[in-house]
Amino acid sequence: MGVSQKITTLATVQTLTGAWVNLGGEINLEYVKTLGLWIKLNINDSVNVRVRALAKYEEFGDDPFTMPIKAVSTIKVVVRPEYIEFGEDSDQCMLLQIDTARIVPLVQIQVMAETVGASAGIITYAKISSGR
Repeated sequence: MGVSQKITTLATVQTLTGAWVNLGGEINLEYVKTLGLWIKLNINDSVNVRVRALAKYEEFGDDPFTMPIKAVSTIKVVVRPEYIEFGEDSDQCMLLQIDTARIVPLVQIQVMAETVGASAGIITYAKISSGR
C-alpha cells in the first residue's frame, strides 16, 4: 500500500540566525483546513529554536498575522500563542499542525534561534502536507 497524502518540500538547508527568517516561500492554502509542517532540525550549538506561522490575506502582503501552532509529536516543546520552541538540546524531527479553518489564504513559515551559538543550527529540510 502506497502513501496517498501528497508531501512536498518547502525548504532545504536553512541556517538559523538570531532573527526571524522565511523558511521557503509563501504557502497557498486555498481549500486547506490543516497544514502539516514536517521539520528536521540539526541543533548544533543553537538554543531555543523557534518556528512560527504568519497568516497573510494577500500574496507578498506587508501585514502578516501570527498564528497558533499545535505540536503533534514532540520530545520537549514549549507552545506559545505566536511560536513553537524546540526546548530540547538535541537533533529532532517534528511534525507541527497549523489549523487554518479554511479562512487563511496564505501562510509564511519563519524560523530563528534565541541563541545561535558557535555552530549555528540548521533546518535540514521542511516539508508540508495538507488536510482538506
